[in-house]
Amino acid sequence: MRRHLTGLPALLAACCLLTAPAVTYASGETATTDQRIAEPPADDDDDELVLDDDEMEAEPEAAPEGSLDPFGDGGDDPLSASTDPLADTDAGAGDSLDVATISSEEQEKLDQKLITVTQRQSFLNVYKDDTGKTIRRFELQPVFALSINDPFVKHYAVGAELDYWITNRFAIGVTGAAFFGRKTPAYDRIRYQTSLLLTANEVLWEASGTLLYEMMYGKVALFNRFLLHWEAYIQAGGGVVSTRTLPRYEAIHDPFTNYRGQGNFAIGSRFYVSGLQWMSFNFSVRNFVYSDKYEPANRTPKDAVGAGVFTAKGAKENALSKLTFNSLLYIGVSFYIPPTFQYSTRR
Repeated sequence: MRRHLTGLPALLAACCLLTAPAVTYASGETATTDQRIAEPPADDDDDELVLDDDEMEAEPEAAPEGSLDPFGDGGDDPLSASTDPLADTDAGAGDSLDVATISSEEQEKLDQKLITVTQRQSFLNVYKDDTGKTIRRFELQPVFALSINDPFVKHYAVGAELDYWITNRFAIGVTGAAFFGRKTPAYDRIRYQTSLLLTANEVLWEASGTLLYEMMYGKVALFNRFLLHWEAYIQAGGGVVSTRTLPRYEAIHDPFTNYRGQGNFAIGSRFYVSGLQWMSFNFSVRNFVYSDKYEPANRTPKDAVGAGVFTAKGAKENALSKLTFNSLLYIGVSFYIPPTFQYSTRR
């Protein structure tokens, strides 16, 4: 009699069959879980683990000389002091640097190599060459000047200045210029319109020794394209100035010439173009102060020869001394010798 399982009993029987473990052998027979545990498959003889008590208690062999043996008696631990860069060793001259033997001065030099600045000064007047020798540059500056404070006599000047730089901020030098003066339209206009004659002198030349100090340094961007470095300076000096009178009656009176001591003071600025190490463009205002001699007031056409002021010599002996200020605007281009320089400090 055949029985059929239906419904819930059939579902339970199917779950039991699916979850029962089985092992299939090569012969195609299926073994249960108990048979698989009791009869494990045989392993090869080569895979058997055999423990030898004598071998486990034996002393390790010493490593060859010169090789690393982290576990034997003859070697050192790779984490030992021999690999520590700060450990003291008796290494010879050919071995690596022993950091522990570096002095504080040497360590300071190594640390300074890591220090940087944003930007170097663009122009040097004093520097050190490759041998460590200090090089001080000469500056030769042709100048053109124009008087700015005399309404009656206009002066133009052409000259030169030679400076020797002691430091990058201080220089000593000499300067000289030849002046070319002429009467302004205001001089003749006053003469003809008011019938007044002016007493005036013209400057012939000047020569001075100077001291220069650069007090400020900066830079400016032109049109957001060109970087222009500049330095502001003050300059003071003294020397000799030569002047000549402008006679009120030029047809009958001769001029006379004066040689007077003078002092001068200037304030100016230098402009440097990036990459141009041998040239700068300069602007300054220089004021000369001196006591000048002017034509005597009683030197007129009616002056008698016996009065002593008709001749140039007599007029000079009776001249009027007055303190004079002569201000000029200077424009120059400087050329430096040597034409190049190099930096001796780190960037």
